[in-house]
Amino acid sequence: MPDTAIAPYAQAAAVVTAGGAVVRSQGVVGVTHPSPGFYVIEVDASIEVDKSVPIAVLWHTRYGGICINRIVGQTIHVSTCNLPDYADHDYAFHLIVP
Repeated sequence: MPDTAIAPYAQAAAVVTAGGAVVRSQGVVGVTHPSPGFYVIEVDASIEVDKSVPIAVLWHTRYGGICINRIVGQTIHVSTCNLPDYADHDYAFHLIVP
């Protein structure tokens, strides 16, 4: 069971390992990691994620890229990659839903 994050001004927040495990979170139901460099984060049903502006940043790397691909229902799709070739690669990251 991951630790609970203390993020008083966020609807949801998570620290996710490169393998897709949740280190700590708030307002996050679960994370799946279906393929290299691709993560699906499901947030609590009470969060209007389609009206939010999620932010994702890499954790402990200088050579990677990250983007939020799309929001589908209660899920946020995050992709991580190597730079400069943009090849899919697993990287740990932080996600905040203000």
